[in-house]
Amino acid sequence: MCKQKRIVSLPLVLVLFFGMFLLPVVVKAEGGLVAGDPMSGAISPIPFETSQPSIETELPCNGTRHDLATPQFYDRLGGVGQGRGIGFQAGSNFTISAVGIKGDLVDQSHTVDFYNSPNGHSAGSLISSSVGAPGGSGFGWNDLLTSFTCTAGNYYVVNWRPTTPSSTWATSLDYYHDDALPATIGPVTIVEGFEGAGAERADNFLHPYLRFCVDGSSACPLNVDLSYNNGNLNMDFTVGTVVPATWNIYLSVLDFVIPVLSIPLPVIDPPIAVPIPIPGFPSFGGVGVLTTLTTPGGGIICSDWDVVDTGPVAP
Repeated sequence: MCKQKRIVSLPLVLVLFFGMFLLPVVVKAEGGLVAGDPMSGAISPIPFETSQPSIETELPCNGTRHDLATPQFYDRLGGVGQGRGIGFQAGSNFTISAVGIKGDLVDQSHTVDFYNSPNGHSAGSLISSSVGAPGGSGFGWNDLLTSFTCTAGNYYVVNWRPTTPSSTWATSLDYYHDDALPATIGPVTIVEGFEGAGAERADNFLHPYLRFCVDGSSACPLNVDLSYNNGNLNMDFTVGTVVPATWNIYLSVLDFVIPVLSIPLPVIDPPIAVPIPIPGFPSFGGVGVLTTLTTPGGGIICSDWDVVDTGPVAP
């Protein structure tokens, strides 16, 4: 029978013990993470990139671009309604850093909305919105920066609409027929087409030609390796994320699961190494460390776990 771990408040003695070593090693600092050697006191800043390119009609993609063209092209048409979108299922964990739509857009403000969905055929609660001003350059791709993380197996609806309600936000769009759905392109399986400012209509038989810029395997590299030598517990982390996230560390020792660290992170790309040595660590038997990255919209987007034997528990 599995024994359920208890999540408890960190006892004062452990706060003092771990705080001596963790606080000098990893802290939230303006301009980046700060890593240092707690024994020597040497602390150095680790830079990170937070700037984003200005929104243009067609943006370069630093990840993998997936043109969501399904097998049955219908036509290039006007009559765009107050918004067009698709319902889809995520085949893996990935982050969408830009959404594009193929059409002749009016030069005005546009919004891309992401919704939860039970099955891809209806829009649930609104999760995320991004606003930009692509368009005005004739027919072609129009990309808008986003930062939305998808979880493998979950369904979502993405909807492109004018920021101010209107049915004249584009003179024409490329459309594909819903008869060819579901259709899988890369990590995305399209299941439905949508119309309306709030993606409220799924009774239309067409869906727009969209594309995603996807940051997949590099979306949040997160790894922890534990070692224990001569009374020293070494926690070697690799941390990276292409979206702002919260980094969490939990220590499993004896019958306790102890929250050790929870700090907000900016974009960290490429990933960085964060070694955390704890000298004088007592023998507690098997000791585990769980580390996660979480976002408000995606929950746990990455996690890793490792266990090390620290020797028999002292009587």
